[in-house]
Formats: sequence, structure tokens, C-alpha cells
Amino acid sequence: MVPYATRDAVGMEKQKKKILFVGAGGEVASMVLPSLAETYDIVGIAGKRDTLRQYCVEMYSGDLFSNYATLFETALRAHTFDVIVWNPVKYLFTSLMGSTREGLHREFDLAVALPIECVRSARKVQDFKGNFILVSSLSAFNYREDLATYSIVKNAQIRTAEVLSLELEGSVAAKVVAPSTVRYISSEELTQLFKTAIEDTNPQKIFYKIEKE
Repeated sequence: MVPYATRDAVGMEKQKKKILFVGAGGEVASMVLPSLAETYDIVGIAGKRDTLRQYCVEMYSGDLFSNYATLFETALRAHTFDVIVWNPVKYLFTSLMGSTREGLHREFDLAVALPIECVRSARKVQDFKGNFILVSSLSAFNYREDLATYSIVKNAQIRTAEVLSLELEGSVAAKVVAPSTVRYISSEELTQLFKTAIEDTNPQKIFYKIEKE
């Protein structure tokens, strides 16, 4: 596939950055992909909700839990990425004591284990060097009984990014985008938060937030 190219003011071709956007479906993706697609080439991985395909130069669909290795390798062999965004979420809204072992296993698999597999695959297939962005939430720092499980999972993502930044220093810069409740944030504000994390080359800067209630 030939990357889409733009021309800058002096007429030289300038290739767009290419982003692997895992979790290219749902509310957050629908808020940011239309604008991000104007600036970047987006390759999406989505489950059943692939309604944002029009904003992607290519979209891969499948179940991450059972088919993650094939999805990652197929996308990584077809495209060379500057940035990877990890956005999948299952929204397990319950108290911690009201949760189940199976539910927690799936949540931590999706929020922590699978993104690590994605980074591992990217480094193996194409020696990925760039920003790896986990989409978390400011709920990671708050307690509300019906959001307890969700907040623990989102907090784990922040710690995951911090540790990855240390372990992969000099090659992969792990970052976290953490908005507050998205119904209080405009698409423009959320998109700008993503763009800031995408463009920031400072490996010491990990956390990007919007705090509005």
C-alpha cells in the first residue's frame, strides 16, 4: 500500500505519520478518528464495531482475545508505524467485591497483558521505535463503588506505561492519555490531547490529561 502524501509550502512531498489505532471503535475513537485522519494515516484494529473504517487507510477486524497474534502481525507486516495507540476497553463497571475472577481476568488482559503483547510484536516484526499510547482515564485516581473495578484497571495502565518507559528507554516512549468523563469533553479537546501525546518526543513526559467535570 502506498502511503498518502501531502506537500508542504515549498512543494516537497511530506509523508504523514502512520498510526496503529487498536480499538478503532466505540465512543473515544468516534470522537478523535475523524480529525486525526486529517493529519495522520490511521490503520485500525476493531472488533465488531468497525463503523469508523472510512477514517482508516486500512481496517482489520477480529477478536483480540482469541486472534490478537494474527491481527498484530498482519498489520505490522503490512505497515510501518510511527505511533501505536491502545484504546480497547470493556467497561466492567462494578464494585471490586462484586466483580468476578473471569471478568477481572478479561479486563486486565485487555488493559495490560495484550498491549504488552502488541509492543512485543511491534519490536519483533519491525523494530518499532516511537510513542506507544495507552488510553486510560482520570477515574484511575478516584473511588466510586460502582466504578471500583474500572478505576483499578485504568490505574494499572498508568503504571504499565511508567514501567515500559523504563524498560524500553531509548526506543519506545510509553505514554498515557487520561481524559475525565468523555461526556464533559468536546471532540476538539480530546483530539488535541491525543495529538499532543502523539507528537511529544520527550520520553520523560508520560501523562496527558483533561480534567473537566
